[in-house]
Amino acid sequence: MAAWEHRYGWNAEVYYRYRKYVMSKAKDYESSDRDCADVAISLIIDFAAGLNLCLTFQDATGGMYISKAKGLIQPTTRGGWELNDSITWRSKEEYVKAVLGRTSAWDLARYNCRVNQFGPVPGDLMLRAKMGWVGPFKYPASHAALVFGTYSPGQRAEPEYLDVKGYPNFPGGDAAMKAFTQTRYFRGDVDANGLTIAREPKPPFDKDVHFNFLNSRGDAKRNAELIYFANARQIREEGFDFYEYSLLVTDNWPDFKGDGVPPFRTHKYREQR
Repeated sequence: MAAWEHRYGWNAEVYYRYRKYVMSKAKDYESSDRDCADVAISLIIDFAAGLNLCLTFQDATGGMYISKAKGLIQPTTRGGWELNDSITWRSKEEYVKAVLGRTSAWDLARYNCRVNQFGPVPGDLMLRAKMGWVGPFKYPASHAALVFGTYSPGQRAEPEYLDVKGYPNFPGGDAAMKAFTQTRYFRGDVDANGLTIAREPKPPFDKDVHFNFLNSRGDAKRNAELIYFANARQIREEGFDFYEYSLLVTDNWPDFKGDGVPPFRTHKYREQR
């Protein structure tokens, strides 16, 4: 059976509501023990299930996790599709387990998202998709985080920038990884070592866009953080970009009721939300 009841469909207005949902709910995931991709995916699953919307995720093998379906729809060696009888769901919880267990930051960037030329915008995923590992703590080169707030150039992050105790300066990635119980940082503008050098916009950073994001750092610190006032230009220099979910993820599948496999050959994918 489906992961939840499906009654409504995605469109541009509903996706905007998802962005507003992230703005209000991301803080609830502070200290989550889910990994970087999973904590980001969790918010859109919670949103879609709450509004009876369909979701579809794709993994690196081409497998489809359509919430309307009874389980994983996977490609066959003969060029068709079949239901994987060993990966099924009958509830939201079982769907979450299937998707989170088989979807990585790499999968999100390569198969489930598209670059948002207007990003960062709340609800965007901050993604870097590279093979291998970087850093002494083996940070995955592929990484995901979730944007939940943005600031115009020159705008201060009030009131967080005044609260040095509650939102301490970002100490750099290595130090943050060791500080397991610290789950809030004020990043602001950073130096070449990733250390905060300014908490409010100062030249030449006053012309840069800043944003807040929800971040799960790595296996050595599986305790999700809220990072405030990051510099979007500096984050891009680290190899990240800002993505929104693809049209596949928010496909309504009106021609599929959930039994068997979807009519892939005749299905018309939407060109816009």
